[in-house]
Amino acid sequence: MDCLKTFAVCAALLCSACVSTTGSMDRGDLGHMTRSLNTRSYGYTIVPDPTGTAPTAMVERFEVRDGDCAFDGYWSDCATHRERSELTQPKYSPNRFSNGSETWVGWWIYFPEGFESGDPASVNIGQFHEASGSGVSNMFKTSYGGYYFDNHLPSNSDLITLIRPEDAIGQWHQIELHVRWSRKSDGFFEVYVNGERKVNYHARTMKTNQVYFKYGIYRSHIDRFEKAKPGEPMPTQIVYFAGVKAGDTREDIQVPKEEPQVE
Repeated sequence: MDCLKTFAVCAALLCSACVSTTGSMDRGDLGHMTRSLNTRSYGYTIVPDPTGTAPTAMVERFEVRDGDCAFDGYWSDCATHRERSELTQPKYSPNRFSNGSETWVGWWIYFPEGFESGDPASVNIGQFHEASGSGVSNMFKTSYGGYYFDNHLPSNSDLITLIRPEDAIGQWHQIELHVRWSRKSDGFFEVYVNGERKVNYHARTMKTNQVYFKYGIYRSHIDRFEKAKPGEPMPTQIVYFAGVKAGDTREDIQVPKEEPQVE
């Protein structure tokens, strides 16, 4: 009996880091998404728009607090100075992006008043990850109040400003991506912010044959923050997303304004 109890306790601890389902949001061609390395109740919720200005009546709320790391039996955020609350396309999802495909991906993002970037830690709010464990192809980073495109494929890539720090907080911003996924030089990555093109990259857009999308809050290099500000906890961060979708055309990722549902 003691052995059975021990096994049950271990299984429960392991399950605390397992992914979980995320409701019935319409994400178009992104398909079903699951939670990644965080099952805390406050970490991810679908809530009525608290701002009154979102493009949808219901929005996705992500929150990460100091110490929100986990272990899934394979990867440990705790052992590698990371914390997160993200949604991800599952490992065997048919909706992951393959070499040679072309797609549009879009979302609206809102950084609430009081949001702190957590520098010099690295805080990413959206990423495309190589499926074979070969790292990321590109990330969407917040740093010192702004929002930036961080392309990992060129050997010496600089951050490209998407939203300036003075414009980022307290308002919704529309992000639209047009991508041709390719391991060759015929790939491209275009990023539009509130309708204006900010990124026009033409070269390879992936290193392997498949990438997958993750969004939410992902914090790495937390040890940098600890060294720079000894004794201070990483700030609690909250970010809202709305209208996260993928499709074949730009029209496919637009979202009509919804009316709140009254029960």
